Amino acid sequence: MNVKVIYSTLTGNTKKVADAIAEEIGTTAEDVKNVVSIGDVDLLAVGTGCYNKSASKEIVKFLNSLDDLVGLKVILFGTYGFDDDALREMADILNAKSANIVGRWGCKGSLLYLLHNRGLPSEGDLMEARKFIRKLKETKKI
Repeated sequence: MNVKVIYSTLTGNTKKVADAIAEEIGTTAEDVKNVVSIGDVDLLAVGTGCYNKSASKEIVKFLNSLDDLVGLKVILFGTYGFDDDALREMADILNAKSANIVGRWGCKGSLLYLLHNRGLPSEGDLMEARKFIRKLKETKKI
C-alpha cells in the first residue's frame, strides 16, 4: 500500500503525532512545506494543529490544491487546545472532494499552551495515536 503522512506544525506537537502514526503505518511523515504532490497513494494521513479555531493555512492550501480524491482513503489527525475545529475544517474540504475519511484522531492539549502544553503530546498520547492506527488496520479500514 502506498501511504503518505503529511503534517503541519508550529510547535512541534503535531510532528510528534505524525511521526508516531507514520511509524505505525510503516512510512515516514513529511512536513507539508516539503510536499510537492501526493502522487499515486492508496492512503493519505494528514494532520495539523488548531490555530484560532482553524487548521494551519499551509494544510488548508495543500488540501484545496488536491484533485482526484474520489474514494481516496484519508486519516485525519491533529493537536488542539479546546476542540477539534481544525479536524472538522479538513474533513469539510476533503468531503467536498469526495475523499473517504476512514478515521479521525485528536490529541487535546491546553488552552494555555505556553504554560501547560510542555511535554505534550505525552508518551501516553503517542501510544493512543498508535492504537488508533492499529484499530484501523484490525477493522480493515486501512
